[in-house]
Amino acid sequence: MIREPFLKTRGIHNFRDYGGWRTRGGGEVRTGLLFRSGHHVEATDDDLAAIAPLGIHTVTDLRGESERAANPCRRVEGFDGQVLFYEGETTSSPPHMDIGPDTSAADFARERMLAVYTRMPDNPAMIDMFGRYLNILAQREGASLVHCYAGKDRTGVAATMLLHILGVAEEDQRREFLRTNDSPTFDVLARQSLPGIEARLGRKLDEGAAKDLLGVREEYLDRYLEIATGRHGSFDTYLEAAIGVDDALREALIAHGTPEKQAKMRVGQIWQWIYQWGVRDFDAMTNLSKAFRAELAERFVIAIPDVVSKQVSEDGTRKWLVRIAGGHEVEVVYIPEEGRGTLCISSQVGCTLTCSFCHTGTQKLVRNLTAAEIVGQVMMARDDLDEWPLPNSDHVGFRD
Repeated sequence: MIREPFLKTRGIHNFRDYGGWRTRGGGEVRTGLLFRSGHHVEATDDDLAAIAPLGIHTVTDLRGESERAANPCRRVEGFDGQVLFYEGETTSSPPHMDIGPDTSAADFARERMLAVYTRMPDNPAMIDMFGRYLNILAQREGASLVHCYAGKDRTGVAATMLLHILGVAEEDQRREFLRTNDSPTFDVLARQSLPGIEARLGRKLDEGAAKDLLGVREEYLDRYLEIATGRHGSFDTYLEAAIGVDDALREALIAHGTPEKQAKMRVGQIWQWIYQWGVRDFDAMTNLSKAFRAELAERFVIAIPDVVSKQVSEDGTRKWLVRIAGGHEVEVVYIPEEGRGTLCISSQVGCTLTCSFCHTGTQKLVRNLTAAEIVGQVMMARDDLDEWPLPNSDHVGFRD
């Protein structure tokens, strides 16, 4: 992803577009739709003017009731979109902020943040809000914003969930999570947060401790994922069981999050490889990314019926007996003619007619064939007739 994700702001921390990441399917998460940030209590008029053209129609505020009351957000003038929030508290912070005399500020900061990420996977308020965020993304068109106080912990997990669902590689999910540390507005968050934290601690925090509290570390996300997967076996199972991400929601989010043109292009490429060129090895589909080819090979199989027997007459007529799923056998016949050929394929196992020349007609009707079984007969015949054009050539007839 080569672009500048951060919006230039003076009173909002960490405002950025978290789209643009490549997906395992060879696509890309849309840009201009998924925004994240800290709160907007100190948003300047210039900040709001910069946000207005983004066309944000949905805001998910992950802060709790007391945070919203103490830090009411400024919105773009005339904003008439939907704002989701939780009626209650959402923080996963431990209730006490005490630092022992023998504990360094850096150790305190790290341990406190790890405690936040340890508690978050089981926090009912956050489970509810993460689910609502994902559902509203699937339901509403247009750009959206998700934010909390600093736009890094609750918001960072929400963004990680969505990128995971959309098929972004784990390495890039982590890069997006850690990008918070590159935000050009760290001073905004420090100004908003450090005085209160230091007052409660009764001591100053050094630069390292401040960064650990106000930034993110990879081990924070690791702790969240460790707890979530430990409860359910995998992150996908956690998303389904705890957050409510079923197949329908997952498909809806993917449809919203990846460009339609990209999907259509991939469909066209795969169709050409399989049905125009007869290629059945995904790894040979060289205009698809390696990651996408590996994913296709893991999820799908391209199979055709097995040939049980083959007969060829003097006039070139070919008759194949092929076996399909369930051990059923059907007949395929190719009749050559001058300048063309006729291919007769089966669409049922058995037949109500009793044509004496047809093997299928000797069986009782059992079932209709699937589309794959019908198309598979055509592919099998083209294999035997050597009637596939060469890939990447203009030749559309028989192979030379």
